Amino acid sequence: MGMDVSGLNPKLVGVEPQFPDNYNELSDKEQRAYWDERDEFLEKNPGFYFRANVWGWRPIAEICIHAIENSGLNFEDISWHYNDGDGLKTQEDCDLLANALEYMLEEDDNIVEDDDLIYFNSGMWTKMGSSEFVKEDKCDELNEKCTPGGHTGMKSRILFTGVVDDNGDVYTPSHSINYGRVKTFITFLRECGGFAIW
Repeated sequence: MGMDVSGLNPKLVGVEPQFPDNYNELSDKEQRAYWDERDEFLEKNPGFYFRANVWGWRPIAEICIHAIENSGLNFEDISWHYNDGDGLKTQEDCDLLANALEYMLEEDDNIVEDDDLIYFNSGMWTKMGSSEFVKEDKCDELNEKCTPGGHTGMKSRILFTGVVDDNGDVYTPSHSINYGRVKTFITFLRECGGFAIW
């Protein structure tokens, strides 16, 4: 499950390939040719469509919300955690958000390379090097360390580093996204003409 983010008025190069009505009757080679053509269209048209799974979308949405608040942008209520068509409706608003995201991310020294991670603290944590969630009492301890002013890497519910506990173990929120993926979303914003989340 994920979020399909569609550009409302994207700048387009070429014509979107249409899904064949007889797709199941096509040979493997013909099916592959359709997907190759679609991939090429999407690559040339970064404002047409952006997709993220739920684990990847939550950090992107929260980073956007933080950037909006941080920059004092006056956007209406944002409910970007749902597949209900919400989003920004103009290219001007998308450019403002793209600028706010770039400014916020340039401010942090921990975010340089495309694979650098940005975390969204929803209250679930993992120990670095493990994929298992930590127990509730440990989550409470880590959340306490991340209250505003309690941890230098904390900006709202967004973290740019892990949290070190009293034993020297490093923990990270369970939701994260790499910087390269956020840059892809910024490119989408610059080309989409507004967007809706489905």
